[in-house]
Amino acid sequence: MTIERNTLSLANDLIDSWRFGDLRRIAIELTSCVLETEQIPDPYYYPLIDGKLRDSITNRPVEDFCETETYLGKVEMDALLDIQDWANRESEGLSVWVSPPYKGVYSVSKIILSEILEKDGYKMLLNRAIKTNWDESEVLRIFKTQSIENLRRYPIFIKPSDYQNLMLFLSENIGAQVVDQIASGYDFEKRDEILKKMEPLARELSRGSRGSNFSNYVEKLDISCPTRSAFKVFSGEVRILCCVCPFCGNEVAAQIYGGMIHCPKCKKEKVWREEN
Repeated sequence: MTIERNTLSLANDLIDSWRFGDLRRIAIELTSCVLETEQIPDPYYYPLIDGKLRDSITNRPVEDFCETETYLGKVEMDALLDIQDWANRESEGLSVWVSPPYKGVYSVSKIILSEILEKDGYKMLLNRAIKTNWDESEVLRIFKTQSIENLRRYPIFIKPSDYQNLMLFLSENIGAQVVDQIASGYDFEKRDEILKKMEPLARELSRGSRGSNFSNYVEKLDISCPTRSAFKVFSGEVRILCCVCPFCGNEVAAQIYGGMIHCPKCKKEKVWREEN
Protein backbone atom coordinates (compact mmCIF):
# COMPACT_ATOMS: atom_id res chain seq x y z
CA MET A 1 0.00 0.00 0.00
CA THR A 2 1.26 3.47 -0.89
CA ILE A 3 0.05 6.66 0.79
CA GLU A 4 0.93 9.92 -0.96
CA ARG A 5 3.14 12.31 1.00
CA ASN A 6 1.98 15.64 2.38
CA THR A 7 -1.76 14.98 2.24
CA LEU A 8 -4.33 15.94 4.84
CA SER A 9 -5.71 12.40 4.65
CA LEU A 10 -2.37 10.93 5.77
CA ALA A 11 -2.01 13.63 8.40
CA ASN A 12 -5.39 12.76 9.85
CA ASP A 13 -4.64 9.01 9.78
CA LEU A 14 -1.38 9.59 11.62
CA ILE A 15 -3.01 11.90 14.11
CA ASP A 16 -5.62 9.25 14.89
CA SER A 17 -3.00 6.49 15.01
CA TRP A 18 -1.02 8.44 17.61
CA ARG A 19 -4.04 8.96 19.87
CA PHE A 20 -3.71 7.34 23.30
CA GLY A 21 -0.20 6.19 22.41
CA ASP A 22 3.00 6.35 24.45
CA LEU A 23 3.82 10.02 25.06
CA ARG A 24 7.56 9.70 24.54
CA ARG A 25 7.18 7.57 21.41
CA ILE A 26 4.76 10.05 19.85
CA ALA A 27 7.05 13.01 20.54
CA ILE A 28 10.08 11.20 19.09
CA GLU A 29 8.22 10.11 15.95
CA LEU A 30 6.93 13.64 15.40
CA THR A 31 10.44 15.00 15.86
CA SER A 32 11.83 12.54 13.30
CA CYS A 33 9.18 13.64 10.80
CA VAL A 34 10.17 17.29 11.25
CA LEU A 35 13.89 16.56 10.90
CA GLU A 36 13.29 14.55 7.74
CA THR A 37 11.11 17.30 6.29
CA GLU A 38 13.85 19.86 6.91
CA GLN A 39 16.52 17.40 5.67
CA ILE A 40 18.45 17.51 8.93
CA PRO A 41 20.18 14.32 10.15
CA ASP A 42 18.03 12.50 12.73
CA PRO A 43 20.29 11.30 15.58
CA TYR A 44 19.36 8.51 18.00
CA TYR A 45 21.02 5.69 19.97
CA TYR A 46 20.69 1.92 20.09
CA PRO A 47 22.37 0.28 23.11
CA LEU A 48 24.06 -3.08 22.54
CA ILE A 49 23.02 -5.35 25.41
CA ASP A 50 23.61 -9.12 25.55
CA GLY A 51 24.70 -9.03 21.93
CA LYS A 52 21.51 -7.36 20.66
CA LEU A 53 20.85 -3.82 19.46
CA ARG A 54 17.88 -2.65 21.48
CA ASP A 55 15.10 -0.13 21.14
CA SER A 56 15.85 2.56 23.72
CA ILE A 57 12.23 2.86 24.86
CA THR A 58 11.09 -0.77 25.13
CA ASN A 59 14.55 -2.36 25.58
CA ARG A 60 13.47 -5.04 23.12
CA PRO A 61 15.86 -6.22 20.38
CA VAL A 62 15.45 -4.05 17.29
CA GLU A 63 15.23 -7.17 15.11
CA ASP A 64 12.03 -8.23 16.94
CA PHE A 65 10.13 -5.37 15.30
CA CYS A 66 11.06 -6.33 11.74
CA GLU A 67 9.08 -8.35 9.23
CA THR A 68 10.94 -11.01 7.26
CA GLU A 69 8.20 -12.39 5.01
CA THR A 70 8.76 -10.14 1.97
CA TYR A 71 11.83 -9.94 -0.24
CA LEU A 72 12.59 -6.46 1.10
CA GLY A 73 12.12 -7.59 4.68
CA LYS A 74 14.50 -10.55 4.29
CA VAL A 75 17.23 -8.54 2.57
CA GLU A 76 17.09 -5.71 5.08
CA MET A 77 17.04 -8.08 8.05
CA ASP A 78 20.25 -9.69 6.77
CA ALA A 79 21.82 -6.24 6.51
CA LEU A 80 20.68 -5.29 10.02
CA LEU A 81 22.16 -8.50 11.44
CA ASP A 82 25.44 -7.73 9.66
CA ILE A 83 25.54 -4.37 11.43
CA GLN A 84 24.73 -6.02 14.76
CA ASP A 85 27.48 -8.63 14.29
CA TRP A 86 29.95 -5.87 13.33
CA ALA A 87 29.00 -3.83 16.40
CA ASN A 88 29.59 -6.85 18.63
CA ARG A 89 32.91 -7.64 16.99
CA GLU A 90 34.49 -4.18 16.75
CA SER A 91 35.34 -1.56 19.37
CA GLU A 92 35.21 1.42 17.00
CA GLY A 93 34.17 2.24 13.48
CA LEU A 94 31.26 3.49 11.44
CA SER A 95 28.77 1.75 9.17
CA VAL A 96 26.95 3.24 6.19
CA TRP A 97 23.64 1.56 5.32
CA VAL A 98 22.12 2.76 2.05
CA SER A 99 18.44 2.31 1.29
CA PRO A 100 17.87 2.92 -2.46
CA PRO A 101 14.38 3.62 -3.84
CA TYR A 102 11.95 0.69 -3.74
CA LYS A 103 8.57 0.88 -5.45
CA GLY A 104 5.71 1.38 -3.04
CA VAL A 105 8.00 1.76 -0.03
CA TYR A 106 10.87 4.19 -0.62
CA SER A 107 10.37 6.99 -3.13
CA VAL A 108 13.88 8.36 -2.55
CA SER A 109 17.05 7.10 -0.93
CA LYS A 110 18.02 7.35 2.70
CA ILE A 111 21.22 6.42 4.48
CA ILE A 112 21.96 5.59 8.11
CA LEU A 113 25.36 6.31 9.60
CA SER A 114 26.06 4.22 12.72
CA GLU A 115 29.08 4.87 14.92
CA ILE A 116 30.27 2.56 17.70
CA LEU A 117 30.84 4.32 21.02
CA GLU A 118 30.53 3.99 24.78
CA LYS A 119 27.75 5.88 26.59
CA ASP A 120 26.34 5.51 30.10
CA GLY A 121 28.45 2.39 30.64
CA TYR A 122 27.07 0.66 27.54
CA LYS A 123 28.44 -0.05 24.12
CA MET A 124 26.09 1.72 21.74
CA LEU A 125 25.48 2.75 18.17
CA LEU A 126 24.99 6.44 17.53
CA ASN A 127 22.80 6.46 14.42
CA ARG A 128 21.99 9.30 12.09
CA ALA A 129 19.23 8.81 9.51
CA ILE A 130 19.75 11.13 6.54
CA LYS A 131 17.27 11.62 3.73
CA THR A 132 18.73 12.21 0.27
CA ASN A 133 17.27 13.20 -3.07
CA TRP A 134 18.96 10.36 -4.93
CA ASP A 135 16.88 8.42 -7.40
CA GLU A 136 17.96 4.98 -8.61
CA SER A 137 20.23 6.30 -11.39
CA GLU A 138 21.93 8.68 -8.96
CA VAL A 139 22.58 5.84 -6.51
CA LEU A 140 24.19 3.75 -9.27
CA ARG A 141 26.36 6.69 -10.34
CA ILE A 142 27.40 7.80 -6.86
CA PHE A 143 28.37 4.33 -5.62
CA LYS A 144 29.75 3.16 -8.97
CA THR A 145 27.77 -0.05 -8.83
CA GLN A 146 25.52 -1.92 -11.22
CA SER A 147 23.49 -3.56 -8.48
CA ILE A 148 21.05 -1.57 -6.39
CA GLU A 149 20.16 -4.69 -4.44
CA ASN A 150 23.76 -5.47 -3.43
CA LEU A 151 23.98 -1.96 -2.04
CA ARG A 152 20.74 -2.49 -0.11
CA ARG A 153 21.92 -5.84 1.24
CA TYR A 154 25.49 -5.05 2.28
CA PRO A 155 26.26 -2.16 4.67
CA ILE A 156 29.62 -0.45 4.20
CA PHE A 157 31.95 -0.55 7.20
CA ILE A 158 34.39 2.32 7.67
CA LYS A 159 37.51 2.40 9.85
CA PRO A 160 38.23 5.56 11.90
CA SER A 161 41.18 6.35 9.61
CA ASP A 162 38.71 6.76 6.72
CA TYR A 163 36.22 9.05 8.50
CA GLN A 164 37.57 12.15 6.75
CA ASN A 165 37.10 10.55 3.33
CA LEU A 166 33.54 9.61 4.25
CA MET A 167 32.73 13.19 5.30
CA LEU A 168 34.16 14.45 2.01
CA PHE A 169 31.99 11.94 0.15
CA LEU A 170 28.87 13.08 2.03
CA SER A 171 29.72 16.73 1.45
CA GLU A 172 30.05 16.18 -2.31
CA ASN A 173 26.97 14.00 -2.72
CA ILE A 174 24.50 15.20 -0.08
CA GLY A 175 25.76 18.65 0.85
CA ALA A 176 28.33 20.41 3.00
CA GLN A 177 25.53 21.64 5.25
CA VAL A 178 24.71 18.09 6.37
CA VAL A 179 28.35 17.41 7.23
CA ASP A 180 28.55 20.69 9.15
CA GLN A 181 25.40 19.80 11.09
CA ILE A 182 26.95 16.48 12.13
CA ALA A 183 30.39 17.90 12.97
CA SER A 184 29.00 20.79 15.02
CA GLY A 185 26.33 18.78 16.84
CA TYR A 186 23.65 21.01 15.31
CA ASP A 187 21.53 17.94 14.54
CA PHE A 188 21.35 17.11 18.27
CA GLU A 189 20.58 20.73 19.17
CA LYS A 190 17.82 20.89 16.55
CA ARG A 191 16.42 17.54 17.66
CA ASP A 192 16.19 18.69 21.27
CA GLU A 193 14.63 22.01 20.22
CA ILE A 194 11.99 20.30 18.09
CA LEU A 195 11.33 17.62 20.71
CA LYS A 196 10.40 20.29 23.26
CA LYS A 197 7.93 21.77 20.77
CA MET A 198 6.45 18.35 20.00
CA GLU A 199 5.89 17.31 23.62
CA PRO A 200 2.74 19.44 24.17
CA LEU A 201 1.27 18.07 20.92
CA ALA A 202 2.21 14.53 21.91
CA ARG A 203 0.61 15.09 25.33
CA GLU A 204 -2.67 16.07 23.68
CA LEU A 205 -2.62 12.98 21.51
CA SER A 206 -1.70 10.65 24.35
CA ARG A 207 -4.84 11.89 26.13
CA GLY A 208 -6.94 11.25 23.05
CA SER A 209 -7.43 14.85 21.96
CA ARG A 210 -6.02 16.96 19.16
CA GLY A 211 -5.33 20.68 18.99
CA SER A 212 -7.15 22.83 16.45
CA ASN A 213 -3.95 23.62 14.53
CA PHE A 214 -2.47 20.14 14.65
CA SER A 215 -3.76 18.90 11.28
CA ASN A 216 -2.48 22.03 9.56
CA TYR A 217 0.94 21.46 11.09
CA VAL A 218 1.26 17.75 10.38
CA GLU A 219 0.12 17.95 6.76
CA LYS A 220 3.21 20.05 5.99
CA LEU A 221 5.54 17.26 7.07
CA ASP A 222 7.25 14.90 4.65
CA ILE A 223 5.78 11.63 5.90
CA SER A 224 5.74 8.25 4.22
CA CYS A 225 3.76 5.22 5.24
CA PRO A 226 6.04 3.03 7.38
CA THR A 227 6.43 -0.68 6.91
CA ARG A 228 8.09 -3.08 9.32
CA SER A 229 11.06 -3.68 7.00
CA ALA A 230 14.35 -3.61 8.86
CA PHE A 231 15.63 -0.35 7.38
CA LYS A 232 12.45 1.47 8.39
CA VAL A 233 12.64 0.04 11.89
CA PHE A 234 16.37 0.74 12.21
CA SER A 235 15.85 4.35 11.10
CA GLY A 236 13.41 4.87 13.99
CA GLU A 237 10.18 4.57 11.99
CA VAL A 238 8.34 1.94 13.98
CA ARG A 239 5.04 1.17 15.64
CA ILE A 240 2.86 2.61 12.90
CA LEU A 241 1.71 -0.11 10.49
CA CYS A 242 -0.04 0.58 7.20
CA CYS A 243 -2.56 -2.22 6.75
CA VAL A 244 -6.16 -3.15 5.99
CA CYS A 245 -8.22 -3.19 9.18
CA PRO A 246 -9.84 -6.63 9.61
CA PHE A 247 -12.89 -5.00 11.23
CA CYS A 248 -13.82 -2.05 8.99
CA GLY A 249 -11.89 -2.99 5.83
CA ASN A 250 -10.25 0.46 5.50
CA GLU A 251 -6.60 0.96 4.60
CA VAL A 252 -5.22 2.72 7.67
CA ALA A 253 -2.03 3.72 9.48
CA ALA A 254 -2.59 1.59 12.59
CA GLN A 255 -0.83 2.26 15.89
CA ILE A 256 0.78 -0.57 17.86
CA TYR A 257 1.20 -0.09 21.58
CA GLY A 258 0.48 -1.85 24.85
CA GLY A 259 0.38 -5.23 23.10
CA MET A 260 -2.57 -4.13 20.94
CA ILE A 261 -3.01 -2.86 17.38
CA HIS A 262 -5.53 -0.01 17.11
CA CYS A 263 -7.51 1.09 14.06
CA PRO A 264 -7.80 4.91 13.78
CA LYS A 265 -10.99 4.64 11.69
CA CYS A 266 -13.32 2.28 13.54
CA LYS A 267 -11.48 2.52 16.90
CA LYS A 268 -11.46 -1.26 17.32
CA GLU A 269 -8.40 -3.12 18.52
CA LYS A 270 -6.98 -6.60 18.78
CA VAL A 271 -4.04 -8.29 20.44
CA TRP A 272 -0.84 -7.71 18.47
CA ARG A 273 1.80 -10.35 17.99
CA GLU A 274 4.88 -9.81 15.83
CA GLU A 275 3.85 -12.68 13.57
CA ASN A 276 0.58 -10.86 12.68
